[in-house]
Amino acid sequence: MILKNVMRTAIVTLALVAAPARADAPPEPSVAGQMYRLFAARLQSDVGLDEAQVAAVLPRIESLERTRVQAGRERRRLVRELRRGLAEGMTDADLQRRLDTLDRIGQETERTVRATLTEVDRDLTVPQRVRLRFLMVRFRDEMVRRVEEFGGGETGGARRHRRAKPQPEPTP
Repeated sequence: MILKNVMRTAIVTLALVAAPARADAPPEPSVAGQMYRLFAARLQSDVGLDEAQVAAVLPRIESLERTRVQAGRERRRLVRELRRGLAEGMTDADLQRRLDTLDRIGQETERTVRATLTEVDRDLTVPQRVRLRFLMVRFRDEMVRRVEEFGGGETGGARRHRRAKPQPEPTP
C-alpha cells in the first residue's frame, strides 16, 4: 500500500513538475509533458474549468504534489531509520526524536494540503471543487495503471490484478 501511494505521488509529481507551469504551453514530446497537458485538459473537460481557472489552479496543484513527494521521501527515510534503530538497539530518546519528526511531517503535510486546497477552492464553484477532488484521485490511479501497463510483469500490474476485492476510493 505504501509503495502504491509513493508511486502515485511520484508519477503525478513527475507529470506536473517536469512540465511547464502553463496550461497553454507548447506541446512537449516528453511523457511528463503529455501527462501535464492531459491533466490540464481534464481540468477543463472533467471539472469544467475555463482557461483562466486552469492557469490559476494548475500551479497550485503542481506545488502540492511536489510537497507531497518531498514529505514522502522524508517519511520513508525516517521509517527506515526507525526500523534500523529498533533492530540495532537505538536509544529510546533517539527513537522518540525520529518518531516525533515523522509525526510532525505528517501534520505539516496535512496542513499544506488543506491550505492549498483552500486556495484552489477560492477560484472554483462548489461543484467544481467536488469534481476536482475526484479528478485528483482518479488521475493518480490512471497514471499508476498506465505505468504498470508499460512496466508490466510482476513489478506492479500482476499484483494489482491479484487483489481480492476492490479498494475504497482514497481521498486526495
